[in-house]
Amino acid sequence: MTKCRMVQRSTTVTLAEQYEAATGGAAMFDVSDRALIEVTGSDRAAFLHNFCTNDVKKLRPGEGCEAFVTSEKGRILGHVLLFAEEESLWIDSDPGTESSLLEHFNRYVITEDVEFADRTSSDFRYFVCGSQTPAVLLDAFATAVAETAMCGRASMNAEQTIRRTPLAPNGGWLISTPQDGSTIAATMQASGAAPADRDVLEVLRIEAVWPRYGVDITDANIAQEAGRTAQAISFTKGCYLGQEPIARLDALGHTNRELRGIRLETPGEVAAGATVLDAAGAADVGKITSVAVHPVTNCPVALAMLKTAANAPQTPVLVETADGERINGVVFGAPTST
Repeated sequence: MTKCRMVQRSTTVTLAEQYEAATGGAAMFDVSDRALIEVTGSDRAAFLHNFCTNDVKKLRPGEGCEAFVTSEKGRILGHVLLFAEEESLWIDSDPGTESSLLEHFNRYVITEDVEFADRTSSDFRYFVCGSQTPAVLLDAFATAVAETAMCGRASMNAEQTIRRTPLAPNGGWLISTPQDGSTIAATMQASGAAPADRDVLEVLRIEAVWPRYGVDITDANIAQEAGRTAQAISFTKGCYLGQEPIARLDALGHTNRELRGIRLETPGEVAAGATVLDAAGAADVGKITSVAVHPVTNCPVALAMLKTAANAPQTPVLVETADGERINGVVFGAPTST
């Protein structure tokens, strides 16, 4: 299937208005480029359980979880959402990661009854978020989603599947459809969802402290450094590839660095790789990994890999700009969505 982006930037609606819709209303983003892999076969759950940090075996149809795919050294090879269905498991991940994930998993298949299929180009997908989204989806699809657990499925039929995902600060809903994407988009828009630009989604991603693989986290990071331990790592599930170093680090009590968000208090040109200093400007405490300009405040909001001494929420820091100035910022962590 050849895809096109059905949700385009509005020429009359500002990014600030789109952001307001994505928080206080309902906004939809075309995310059809996200990696999507279908896993089938009778050994699918047991196999993935052995290569992911979360408890895959306990998932029942309609349930899901967040997890890391790790190397034998506990280093991050992928950051994924896993969705269980009656006859399959689905892996959702960052755009462009499908090939490396497939290569990694297939390397370990010997006699197991498990097959992996790249479905990235099969479905149109939209992420919808904002406080009014449950009402919009109820009107659009006659589906109640408000009580859906994180990573759980609200509904599935021949036209669309609706799952709750943590891609924004208060979560949102991932709508997948094998049909013409414009039909689903038009239905949601008629019910009150505003088309929004991916620049706004990038701000929401940073505010959710949701790492992008290859940008904020890589195979140089051990799983806990992503700052998603509570959501994505089980310490009771038993053995899996990378479990020993991850458990050993947990026993030590903390990492030396973790991913956090930083809200900058004034406008300024900040780029990935910029140095983060302590509030006194005396010590280098980390590096910016992602940055976007907030459409409402016009100030940068960023993700950074920060040393333990400076990564507690509300910690004041300084961030160096491209012209050598230093901007005051405040650290924040991932919201606790349920």
